[in-house]
Amino acid sequence: MIEAAFDVLSSVLVTCLWAFAGWLVADFGSGVIHWGQDRYGSPRWPVVGGVVRDTIRHHRKPRGFTQMPFWQRSWRVFCLAAVVGAVFTFIGAPIAFIAPLVLAIGLSNEIHVAAHSSPKNNGVLITTLQSTGVIQSQAHHAAHHRHLKNTNYCTVTNWLNPLLERARFWRRIEVYIRVAFHTRPRRDPVVRRLQRRKWRAAVSYNAPTEAMTSRSMPSEIPFDVRLISNGPVPRMASLNDQVPATCSKSSVTWPE
Repeated sequence: MIEAAFDVLSSVLVTCLWAFAGWLVADFGSGVIHWGQDRYGSPRWPVVGGVVRDTIRHHRKPRGFTQMPFWQRSWRVFCLAAVVGAVFTFIGAPIAFIAPLVLAIGLSNEIHVAAHSSPKNNGVLITTLQSTGVIQSQAHHAAHHRHLKNTNYCTVTNWLNPLLERARFWRRIEVYIRVAFHTRPRRDPVVRRLQRRKWRAAVSYNAPTEAMTSRSMPSEIPFDVRLISNGPVPRMASLNDQVPATCSKSSVTWPE
C-alpha cells in the first residue's frame, strides 16, 4: 500500500517537473524569437521583413496589436506550435513535456496581449495567473518597453528574465555574433527618436553660446516614455538612467 502511494506520488512529481520544464522551454523560445526580431534583421528582408516591421510598429504603438483579430495576431505561433509539437513527438519526448510546451507556444501572443491589457479587461483568472508569474504580468513586461528596449525578451512568464538579465545572456550572445560574424545589433527606430529628443532637450536647456560640458548639462529633463499603454507616462528621466530589470506596478498606467 505504501509502495503504491509512493509510486503514485513519484509519478505525479515527475509529471509536474516535465510540465514545468515544457512551460519554461516555451518561455525561453519566446525570448530567443523576440530578441532576434528586436535586434537583427531589416524590414526590407524577404520572408522575415514583415515580422521586423511588426516589431517596430509594436514598439511605436505598444497596444495597437491588441485591436487585431485573434487569428491575425496568433496564426504564426499556432503554426510554430504545431511544428514544435510534431518534432518533439517524433523524437519521443513525454506528453507531459509536449502538452505544456505546445500550449505555451500557441498562447504566447495572447499572453503578450494580456501583458498589454488592464486587469479589468483581463479578468480575475488571468490577473491571478499574472500575479503568480505563471504568465507574464504587465509590470514585468513594461520593463522591456522602457528606454533601450533591450531587456526582458521572454514573454510567457516572469521567471526566466531576471536570471537571463543577471547573467547578461543576451549581451554575451550579441558580443559573440559581433566578433564571429561582424554584425552589430539593430537599434530600434523608436529608441533612436527618443534619444535624439533627449539630446535636443539637453541642448536647448543651455544658452546657445554656452559650451556643452558635463557640468552644464541638466541632470534631469522632461521626457515622455511610452510603456505598455499608448499614452505618455509622466516622469523625469535622468540622462544616466539605467534600464530596470523589473518595473513597479505603480508605474503602469492605463488609458481612460
